[in-house]
Amino acid sequence: MVDNNSKKWSIGLEFVQFQKNCSHHRVIGRSPYKALFGCDPKLDLTTPKLPSEMLQKISTEEDLLMYSKDSDDPHSTIKIIASRCSLCGNEITVEINSASFIVCNLCKNNENISGSRQQGLKGLQKAVEKMLKISNLKVTQFKVEDCVVVPVPKMDRGSSYSVNIIAIVTEQKNELNRLGTKHELIKGWFNSSILQPATSNFINITEVNKAKDLSLRGIVALTTRGQVFHSCNCRGNCETKKCACFKSNLKCNSQPLP
Repeated sequence: MVDNNSKKWSIGLEFVQFQKNCSHHRVIGRSPYKALFGCDPKLDLTTPKLPSEMLQKISTEEDLLMYSKDSDDPHSTIKIIASRCSLCGNEITVEINSASFIVCNLCKNNENISGSRQQGLKGLQKAVEKMLKISNLKVTQFKVEDCVVVPVPKMDRGSSYSVNIIAIVTEQKNELNRLGTKHELIKGWFNSSILQPATSNFINITEVNKAKDLSLRGIVALTTRGQVFHSCNCRGNCETKKCACFKSNLKCNSQPLP
């Protein structure tokens, strides 16, 4: 729309939809267009009448007309006879040396469409089975004082930090868990689906400092004795006590604002 200096987005949607329908779909193993019509879309000069080597030689309308006339040459040496389709019984014209089992183009297209739809259906069924298998996995239900393993996202840990930390369930509400460590409580509530049961009771609930809470990033840094990172809104270098990072003698993970 920008290239054509047009505001008619409804017209542009047709091209977007066509491109999406012609793109390969991972689940059905083919494009939605091919699953519906049994063949890839035919664009430009791509037709079943002209072979690909002939299409490569066409550069003007005159070339197209010339090759079209050659393909319809009445003096062609190929002998054509009338016959009937072996499937539908309709009368068709075929070459004299054709096989005994003759199928018209309409029946061929129907076979291709049926085959593509069957393959697409098998792909969808496999996807459904995979989704059901994942959804049927039982989530471990924890209770207060259970020790759990908490995965740490990459954005919340350094390269030398632990990928998991051990925590204990201190409180539960609406099927969510409040977690604590030997240092402090972890900010936020955690769904049981992302937690794994610990192999042993590494933490006692009496060891948790419930007076304060800290982000998961801060807990990871304290657990691995790393450097806690804070962010600030300083417009220059963090060199005054107005900066929370400088005041806490901690590094800052944000870039100075211009």
